[in-house]
Amino acid sequence: MATLQAKSALVTRLLEAKKKSGKTYNQIAEQTGLTNAYVAQLFRRQAQLKPGTAKAFKAAVPTLTDDLIEAMQEIPLRAYDPIILQDPTIYRLVSLSLPHSSSCTIISCLCIISKYPAMSSKIVFLMFSDKTFIF
Repeated sequence: MATLQAKSALVTRLLEAKKKSGKTYNQIAEQTGLTNAYVAQLFRRQAQLKPGTAKAFKAAVPTLTDDLIEAMQEIPLRAYDPIILQDPTIYRLVSLSLPHSSSCTIISCLCIISKYPAMSSKIVFLMFSDKTFIF
């Protein structure tokens, strides 16, 4: 099983190959018939490149080597990074949402960022079904 450091090194190599190609995610997506979000996930090893798409992907980004294409076809490593929870915004979101997680009846949420003229900062409203969190 790959480590986070190995995944990070692979992502760096993939992004370098993309940069050398001079193409954007949108351009690669158009040439491969994929979505730009999926293409970005492939380059960041958040999704698996399917064998049927590998040939078109290699044609769209000729700077990708065969070993990179093979690595992209492996199931990506998913891991928990505890450092993310130390970010103040994430910490507050988790501390607000965990006590109410059993009462949240919908998976998707509406997140609105709006700036009020009388206030100098942005207010974020997170609405989960009938629960609203303001921070």
